[in-house]
Amino acid sequence: MVSNNGGQFKKGQRPWNWKGWAMDSGGYILIHKPDHPHCNRHGQVLEHRLVMEEFLGRYLKPMERVHHRNNIRDDNRIGNLKLFDSHSTHLASIPHKYGEFICKGREREYNTEYNRIWRASKRLKS
Repeated sequence: MVSNNGGQFKKGQRPWNWKGWAMDSGGYILIHKPDHPHCNRHGQVLEHRLVMEEFLGRYLKPMERVHHRNNIRDDNRIGNLKLFDSHSTHLASIPHKYGEFICKGREREYNTEYNRIWRASKRLKS
C-alpha cells in the first residue's frame, strides 16, 4: 500500500511486487535475511554466499570468497560456485592480467603495463 507521503512506504511495509530479493549494482542477487550474522546494514546477504553456506552446513567466514565459475553473477547453482579461503587465492585462480601480476608480487609491473596501454589509447583517440 502506498501512503500519501510521496510514494514512501511505512516501516515494515513492502510494495505489492516485492519478491524478497534485490539485485545490487554489480549484478549479484541480495536476499533479505536480517537475522544472518553477516548481513549488510539493510539486512541483506549475497545469495551465492547463502547457497554455499547451505551446501557446507555452516556460515562462511568473512574472508572466504565464492566464485562463479561461468562469471554469470546471478547463476547461483551450487555446481557453478567455487569456494576460496581468501581474496588472494581467489585472485590467483582468475586468468586475467591483474590476478597474474598481483599473485606473483609484480604490482609495479602491472601498473607499468596498465599505464603503457592507457597512454597508447589516449594517443589513438587524439
